[in-house]
Amino acid sequence: MHFRPQRGSLKDSMFGVVILDPTLIALAHHLNVDVRDIAIKYYGYDPRIDWYTYIVTVDGDAVGFTDKRAL
Repeated sequence: MHFRPQRGSLKDSMFGVVILDPTLIALAHHLNVDVRDIAIKYYGYDPRIDWYTYIVTVDGDAVGFTDKRAL
């Protein structure tokens, strides 16, 4: 799955895109947080980048977006 961090603009966040295994463990490792602190929720389709986007939060704070829901 692709993960892009939350930044000021879409252009800025796309520079930070990384490809991860589609698992919560891989995402937690990348974010350096406990897997139990992560929540992923469908956010909508973004035609600018052709992603079905999911928002990623850690302890309720948005930290980024993915193009798939992590398992």
